[in-house]
Amino acid sequence: MSKQCTRGEKSKERVTCAFFVNAAGGSEEPIVIGKSKSLRCFKAIKDRSQLPCSYVSQAKSWMDFNILDEVLSKLNRKLARKQRNVILFLDNAPCHPPDMKVFSSKLYV
Repeated sequence: MSKQCTRGEKSKERVTCAFFVNAAGGSEEPIVIGKSKSLRCFKAIKDRSQLPCSYVSQAKSWMDFNILDEVLSKLNRKLARKQRNVILFLDNAPCHPPDMKVFSSKLYV
């Protein structure tokens, strides 16, 4: 059931989903970003690592630099173990670092 918005207001209910895929058809675990730290729908789930996605909470349900940093560091460690190289393309979204030199010190190249 959705809430009624009055006087032209827009709903504040949001969720962000991030998908990681490559041209060869491979994919990584998707990321879901919501407002709540613990969702009611996860109440009965004891081990969240069994979920088909990672859930992260953020006040506005947006990707921010801290979430991006955590996700890319985890992905980088996984690919480094497999001795794989990737090219990362980023646009000018606010969560992306304006200077990759700050971020690249954490990456294995």
